[in-house]
Amino acid sequence: MSYGGSVAAMLLSLRNNSALASKTKGVNRLKEQLNNASSPQRALYQNEVDPQKLKRIQKEIIERFRAERRRNNLIIGSIFILLLAFLVGSVWSLLFVSAPHKEMDITLQHQIDQENEIAKTNRLNFFIEDGYKWLDKNNFTNAIYQFELAVNEFPNSHDAHIGLIKALLKQCEIEKVNCEKARDERDRLRAKIENTQS
Repeated sequence: MSYGGSVAAMLLSLRNNSALASKTKGVNRLKEQLNNASSPQRALYQNEVDPQKLKRIQKEIIERFRAERRRNNLIIGSIFILLLAFLVGSVWSLLFVSAPHKEMDITLQHQIDQENEIAKTNRLNFFIEDGYKWLDKNNFTNAIYQFELAVNEFPNSHDAHIGLIKALLKQCEIEKVNCEKARDERDRLRAKIENTQS
């Protein structure tokens, strides 16, 4: 009995298959199932790609790549130009801008030095003139004080040394004081002059 049941099931299955095969809709569905079951990749590439569409896609990719490269080149070029401008500006400022400032600084320093020399000369002249004024009044203490200031501040000034010697000698002559100091100063000045002449 069991043998007859399986034959009957098989016959029923063949009838159904033959009914399916006769219908176009069934055949198409069967083909689709076969395609999907046996080769899933074949179903993905059933439609062929249009060569014109492929060229257009390729052209778009190339254009995007070129646009990206142009943008990168523009960025790199801009950075290079900025660095070059900075370098040129630095060199320009070192060579041409700071050079006049250096010249001005040298000129200004020269002018300051001249003014300082004039001030020193005026100060020396003041000490000497004031010393002689006090010497004319026979105020030897003030005269010697002014000449000593001149000698201490300007040790190379012969006029300051001569004024001090005159004040000391006159004080020695009138008051009989500082005679030895006057001789020592005179001998020191004489030796200094002889050393400079030889």
